[in-house]
Parts: sequence; C-alpha cells; structure tokens
Amino acid sequence: LGLIRTSVLFGMMNALVAAMAVWIFRAELRRRLPLGIGLGVCTLILLSALLKAEGILGYFESRLYTGEVILAHTSAYQRIIVTRNATSINLFINGALQFSSSDEYRYHESLVHPVMSLSRRQENVLVLGGGDGLAVREVLKYAKVKHITLVDLDPVITDLFRHNELLRTLNAGALNDPRVSVINDDAWKFLERTEQRFDVVIVDLPDPHNLSLSKLFSQSFYTLLAQHLNADGLIVTQATSPVFATRAFWSIANTLAAVPSPYARDKFLQIHPYHAYVPSFGEWGFVIAAPHLAAWDTIRLRVPTRFLNA
Repeated sequence: LGLIRTSVLFGMMNALVAAMAVWIFRAELRRRLPLGIGLGVCTLILLSALLKAEGILGYFESRLYTGEVILAHTSAYQRIIVTRNATSINLFINGALQFSSSDEYRYHESLVHPVMSLSRRQENVLVLGGGDGLAVREVLKYAKVKHITLVDLDPVITDLFRHNELLRTLNAGALNDPRVSVINDDAWKFLERTEQRFDVVIVDLPDPHNLSLSKLFSQSFYTLLAQHLNADGLIVTQATSPVFATRAFWSIANTLAAVPSPYARDKFLQIHPYHAYVPSFGEWGFVIAAPHLAAWDTIRLRVPTRFLNA
C-alpha cells in the first residue's frame, strides 16, 4: 500500500478499536455524543488522507530531496525516486541514494574493471543486483564477453533502465544489448536453480542493512556462489565503506575468505580487499575473491575509463 496508505490504515484500525470501546461501554459513558463526533471527525480525516495519499507523499518528497523529482514509483519491493538538478540525475531507493550520474562511473569502474582485467576468461559474466545497467555498461566494453546474465529482484527497476529514454542514456542502452539476459528473481533462488558456471561474478547488491539483504552477504550464500564459478573464475562484491562501516567491510572480506574452494580440498577463496573514493558516498570498499590467487600487479586496463587508471 505504500508508506502513507499503510500508516492511515493502521490509524483507521485504531479508530475502529476506539469506536468498539465506546459501543461496549456505552452504558457507563456519560458523554457518548462528543466521543462519537470526535471519532467521526477522526475517521473523515483519515479517509481524506487515504484518498490523497499520493499527493501527501509527493509534497513531502519534493521537500525531502534536492532537485526536481522527475519520477516516483512504489513497486512491490521498494519506493523508487529519480531526481534531477543542474548537474546530475540521482536514483533513491527507500530514501537511500543509489547513484548520482555526476560520479557513478567512479564506483562502477572500480567495481568492474579490476576483476575483469584479472580474469583469464570473460565469456560468461553474472551480475547480481545492478538493475540500473551501469555495471553491465562497463562489462560490455570487453570484446570477449559473449553473454551477461543480470539478476535483479525488482522488474520495475530493470524496466525503467531498459525503456525510459533518460535513464537508458545513462547505461548506454546496456540492458537492450543482445548479449544481456535480464532475470527478475531473488539472487539466492536463481543460484539454487541454475546449473550455469561463470567466468566472472559481479555482486552489486545494496548494503546488508536488513535481514533479507544480509543473507546475501553470508558464508552460505558465498559458498553457493563459488560453486557456480569456473575453475579460473573470480567474484567481486561491493563491500560498503571501509571508513564509515569498517566492521561491515572487514566482515564481508573475512566471510569470503572463509568460503571453501570448490576446486581444492582444505583450501579457501583468496581475497583482495580494495577501496576507491566516490564523492557521493565517500571512501567505498570492494572485495575480489577467487579459488586461485590473482596477482593484483598483473592488472592492465585495456578499455576506455574516465576515472580508473594504472
């Protein structure tokens, strides 16, 4: 129902409980009429709020976000807001900034290009999350890529960034590329069902700030993920801020390091934690993991970048 309508619904349930109490104890109440009028007025106000919910929400959102709100939508999973100002287009999900077009390339280049450069093969790539297509845009710069599977839970996000002209421009039409398959599913359920193996897995999921997201940063999930890697494959995940969420950053790194290698008994994934500065978020962390030790100093950037360099 959305934030406003859900709040109003619970308010009406409280009003109903009050009305029942007045009726049950009507014999003991001396001032039933004022109470009834009060409840009636309260109910009318709540009904008006229910009918005007979108307008009320729009009023507060226009004052909450800097810039003009150009798109607002409540999907089955989240509240999606897109704003525009003089310098950037910004995506917010449930009030949290997901990217700003002014500097998103710093984040996505840092997420994608180190792991792609370290990979011996790049033919089959899996992207978990990243329904905006910005990580896919960077992956498509590699000529050896034959197929990209993008798994994102919310079809509203992927449809917006596939069909909305303004948002499609940001990802250079990446989600419409014939090499890209978009699957709207839970990442865990997808991995349980698929038998595919991948050369590179890019995990671009939101921060683990609730239980449903935290399971996708767990040892169980990473173990399942590793089982879908080719022997020389690599995983990279965004890992929150090492400055503002230091314990979370190292928890993600240490969890990946505790995952058994699917290709060697008594061996574990080898990790490379790293970070880069993204002005909209501050210092941001990433972790590369693989069944084999990938030598960091062998990275060679062979595709055009705006931020990342040798």
